[in-house]
Amino acid sequence: MTNKSFPRMGKSHLLKSVREIVEAIRFGGPMSKEELLAEMERINGEHGSQVYIQQDDEYPAFKFLSSEERWLQAIVPNDEGKYELTENGERLVNARDFEQELFDLLEERSRTQITDYHEILEAISRRVENGRLEIGTSRNSKFESMLTEPNSYSASLTANFLKEFGIIRKEGRTWVIDPERFAKLRRNDEEMAIGVLQQHNGRMASDEFRDYLQDELGWTKSRVEQAITTLEENRRIEHQRAEGTNWITSKG
Repeated sequence: MTNKSFPRMGKSHLLKSVREIVEAIRFGGPMSKEELLAEMERINGEHGSQVYIQQDDEYPAFKFLSSEERWLQAIVPNDEGKYELTENGERLVNARDFEQELFDLLEERSRTQITDYHEILEAISRRVENGRLEIGTSRNSKFESMLTEPNSYSASLTANFLKEFGIIRKEGRTWVIDPERFAKLRRNDEEMAIGVLQQHNGRMASDEFRDYLQDELGWTKSRVEQAITTLEENRRIEHQRAEGTNWITSKG
């Protein structure tokens, strides 16, 4: 598998599998791998379903959570070998809206890793703009056709995730896109820019802020400047100069 696709993880319940583990570590403290696997067994029993799929005495979802490649790395082993929350994990457990935060993190990561996911989101965005909301009866085939390099695994897993997020739903035998849900989760540029500032305590050096939007989120320079201009016009940010540095501060 290349970094365009998801790592192999079985039919994961994305929202449940991530939420359950990061919350278990938040409230239970760092856990050894054995303790985490036992916790996954407990969670499966509690839900009466396979939130975590076991295969060859390992959990693909566990690797997915802790992998340094092609995922969020929400948990990581410390010097003692016990798994604790990463910065991403902290973002998730402290978020006011867990689903929104997970969606944001997944999209951020998919700009450079698991890029098949980002490519499908972009294709859905174009369909929403053109009012083409019907996907058809075979959602996986339709998603695979959206990729420049067809990949049935990426298409299938993305379809499962977008169903969990409520972006697609079934009407009769036909899968359709929910444009309002998609717009809510994939927030507009101004909201995303404010979100970046809020992740940095509401204040960033002007150059650092612009570089972050371009380098981390993949925005063009003109897109960055347009977002900043709109935020200025709506009085949602203000410029300050202190200690020889130009700062941008969020006002809400």
